[in-house]
Amino acid sequence: MDDLIGPGELEDAKKHLLDDLFSGLTDSVSRSPVCILLGGQPAAGKTRLIAKLVEANKERTYITINGDEFRTYHPRYVALSEHHGAEAPRLTQPFSNALVEFAKQECLQRRHDMIIEGTMRTFGVIERTVAELRQHNYRVDRHGVAIPAQDSLLGIFRRYEGELQLTGFGRFSAIAIHDEAYRQIPHNVQAAHAQQLFDRIVLYRRDKSGKLRVGFTIDRDDESEMPPDTIDMFEQARQPIQPNSFYHQQWLEIAQLARQRGETNADYLGQIDGFIRQFAA
Repeated sequence: MDDLIGPGELEDAKKHLLDDLFSGLTDSVSRSPVCILLGGQPAAGKTRLIAKLVEANKERTYITINGDEFRTYHPRYVALSEHHGAEAPRLTQPFSNALVEFAKQECLQRRHDMIIEGTMRTFGVIERTVAELRQHNYRVDRHGVAIPAQDSLLGIFRRYEGELQLTGFGRFSAIAIHDEAYRQIPHNVQAAHAQQLFDRIVLYRRDKSGKLRVGFTIDRDDESEMPPDTIDMFEQARQPIQPNSFYHQQWLEIAQLARQRGETNADYLGQIDGFIRQFAA
């Protein structure tokens, strides 16, 4: 698969993942399986939404397919993270993709309910995934989080710095991937609704307290004469909830954390300084 994985190591990782995901769940096969495609830009709060959905649907036992979490099965995950820092996700991406596909196929074969977490920034991937799920007679819902870019960008750096403090290495998301997802998701949801790909589309937003609230719900069989403008709905849900002064102070604190631990990556520090200038006005 790539130079970072030796012979048999991917297969070993699959075995470990299989045990972790399906141990004790042989009786949880659904006759009417459901897949939730969960999307949002990096650090939008998708993990929090997964917990909310699992709690609200206790009658089903969802397998969560999360490529970021699957990176930890890489045999040299810690070493790569410690040595390459913010570049580590790019190096482990092929491995993570392979485990995501493996877990999805296992769920399909077992007709097990699943939540697939991703950015949903590429419409072709969405189409292919939904088509495959339909072939296996799955109900397919789309749940997503719409928050201001100011918050998710801040979340990327907060998470990374926090994990570095706790473990010595952290998970960083490339800003280019964040920005592409932020731009494309509203258009992809609009196109998906126009093609009636999903049985239901649910968008969540965060309030000032950080709680997730339902922003809007669209059902596939909605017979309204006027189709919803999901792009406009995203824009409304993404309105900033904090003043610039709040973000400016947060970025100053992140810069202090990075410099206190001796960060030397000029690109990383430059990104932080850029956000400080952006919110200084």
